[in-house]
Amino acid sequence: MAASNRGLFTLRMRINPIFEKAFSRLYGKPCWGIETDLGLSFEFGQPHLQIREPREASWRMSRKVRVHLARRHVLVKGDWHLIIWLCDWEVFQKRRRLGSNRSRSGLDRAVRSLEGQKLARFSMDARGNDCVFTFDLGGLLRTHSSGPDMQWQLFEPLGRVLTLRGDRTYSYTRSDRSQDDDRWRSVFALEG
Repeated sequence: MAASNRGLFTLRMRINPIFEKAFSRLYGKPCWGIETDLGLSFEFGQPHLQIREPREASWRMSRKVRVHLARRHVLVKGDWHLIIWLCDWEVFQKRRRLGSNRSRSGLDRAVRSLEGQKLARFSMDARGNDCVFTFDLGGLLRTHSSGPDMQWQLFEPLGRVLTLRGDRTYSYTRSDRSQDDDRWRSVFALEG
């Protein structure tokens, strides 16, 4: 009797379907404009100009920041923008490791191998620490985070952003909201 009752209370966890819903919109779209300045960033979809007008900076800010804010910045961005940051990541091509964020040697060659490849699949391990971005021509990007910092952010064309943190929580909100305002939810959903 005890063995059969135990089965009644077994709950399984699965990754929240919001991740598949968000990334499935990118499947079949080539990535472009890969940058490694602040983490790793990718553009997907149609290109368009993003113009940030000059801003007046507080006198408390450093001279470097005041000069930066005083300039007009024009960038070419895609409909979707994926930023990988504050986590470890590795790039593979046809199962061969090309590079990672831990070594600057060969880093440009590694990330350039993904340029133009179409996103084919997004997956997350059962613990929610590792994410895998699989591309159509054999490219693979694996991210890993074990701390509370951001792991990645996916900015969508209609002004929303899906953010994953290393503590296995996510937010899905308007991109013009402060991250502090977000309500963080568990990556996992209960399966009945």
